[in-house]
Amino acid sequence: ILSKKSIEIETSLKKELSTYRKKHVTLSIDSIIDQVKESINTLISEIKQEKEDHPKLLRNDHIKAEITDIFEDKVGKPYEKKRLDELSKEAEQRYKLEIPPGYKDASKKGAKFYNGEIILEKYGDYILWQQIMDFAKEKQTNIIFITDDDKEDWWYYSKGKTIGPRSELLNEFSNKTNQEFYMFKPEVFMKQAGKVYSENFSDNTITEVKEVSKESGDYPLFVRDGTNYMSTLSQLNQFYYGEHTFEYIILLHHNKYLSDSFLTDLTEGFPFGEEFSCRIIDSNIPSAKSVNYSFESKLAIKVYLDDTWIVGKSEYFKNLTLTYFNMKLNDCQVEILE
Repeated sequence: ILSKKSIEIETSLKKELSTYRKKHVTLSIDSIIDQVKESINTLISEIKQEKEDHPKLLRNDHIKAEITDIFEDKVGKPYEKKRLDELSKEAEQRYKLEIPPGYKDASKKGAKFYNGEIILEKYGDYILWQQIMDFAKEKQTNIIFITDDDKEDWWYYSKGKTIGPRSELLNEFSNKTNQEFYMFKPEVFMKQAGKVYSENFSDNTITEVKEVSKESGDYPLFVRDGTNYMSTLSQLNQFYYGEHTFEYIILLHHNKYLSDSFLTDLTEGFPFGEEFSCRIIDSNIPSAKSVNYSFESKLAIKVYLDDTWIVGKSEYFKNLTLTYFNMKLNDCQVEILE
């Protein structure tokens, strides 16, 4: 942007100041213009250096390493197959009667493969709930559960306000464990914990946690529910960033293995004039849509438009994206998923 503006300013100043060259011969118009250009170029150099210094977490993720250390030896033991089968049957019966938690995920697609067992994602919340109660019984301890899941199979709402955990959950927990159960959304927990430990979290920090929690909770819907994802995403876009935002999914078909770091570096060269962000959804999964390619990778591109937004700009960026990838990648087919 600064490079573009520098050219515009130089052209404008040369035109508007040209009449002063004869009137004020001692005034160096060229020197004035050069100083303006030099100031802008200095800013550009500083920004380029900041870009170089910015951590590339896909190559050396110190945050992930710290989180891994925090969770070391703090994750519960998984259930064996027999117990998982029992819980799956229990969940099905409870979901039919809309007994919390988890019944809102009854239609969720997908599965996870863990420790040799296939676990359907729709049973995840119920399995978690049983593990929490097992832990409380084993350790004879009260539980504080922090979750960004805001569905009504966990929370009781009244007139749009969150009242607290579903009464069925409190009753079941107390009955089976003889302990107390507390549940918080992340931003609420931060406020309460801040009061207890005299830690002042800024409003910006709490707002950021709230937005990240919301986005991380809703984002995987694309992977699980296919086309249903985009309508949800559209609502999220308007809620968080206003109407001048659009996002689309790029599906790459390729034979060569593409590392996440390579894909990240590739997207940094996008010729976008507007602010944008890129997220890797999947990379190098076996190709299901094309017999000519071995792998598929999905990227999500979100573009934040300024006040000069005009109808049709999203189509322009889609075409630009297709052109860019086809130019940068050999033996690759690019597809825009609506």
